[in-house]
Amino acid sequence: MIDQLKTLAARRVGQLLASDTTMKVVSDPRVQTAMMRAINLRADAREVVERQVQGVAAVLDLVTREDVASLKRTIRDLEDTVEELRDEIGDAQEQVETAKRDATSARQDAQDAVQKAEAAAKATPAKKAPTARAKKRPAAPKKTPAAKKTSAAKKATTAKKAATAK
Repeated sequence: MIDQLKTLAARRVGQLLASDTTMKVVSDPRVQTAMMRAINLRADAREVVERQVQGVAAVLDLVTREDVASLKRTIRDLEDTVEELRDEIGDAQEQVETAKRDATSARQDAQDAVQKAEAAAKATPAKKAPTARAKKRPAAPKKTPAAKKTSAAKKATTAKKAATAK
């Protein structure tokens, strides 16, 4: 029954709008101005109600739609920042892993070099290089048999002196 009323009303409105008299009335500038005011009245009323709601929300310290929209934007921005930071952390972790591998490889190379050097040192006995002091000192004269006797006599005299001192 309601559907029948709707269809009947729609048909009547269509006939009314299609009539010549309606067209003449609608084309009148005064009527057009009045219709524009009626359309704008709804938007104006909505703005007034919205301002009053915002005022009440501010007084009661309630959250408004604008506050929620602002928070949503902030959350999206923060999520983007977090995603960028995660990417940067991933890149940094890759660099750390590469540095660790390089350090491990360098350490192993150094250990191998030390082992090779130690093996080479054991295989060939090292000759002692003359020290700087040895180079500066003049060579001692070779002892003759007479000098050997004198040295032995000095040792004996020193030993006697030590025995008598005790």
